[in-house]
Amino acid sequence: MYPEIIKDFEKWLKMYWNGERHEIYKNKNIFNMENEKDFSQAIIYYISGMTDNYAIDMYNKIISF
Repeated sequence: MYPEIIKDFEKWLKMYWNGERHEIYKNKNIFNMENEKDFSQAIIYYISGMTDNYAIDMYNKIISF
């Protein structure tokens, strides 16, 4: 429904999840996507890491539908 934010979230999540990751990511897996609590926590971390301008831009795109 909101392809830009979903695409950005998925790209960000792939750096930290327990799924298949590119070999350049050597950091520890933080989120287990089979666990609903971890998925919710990933969403919170993603939103809290947004810049103000990005968050405002995404908000305006979401409410424009």
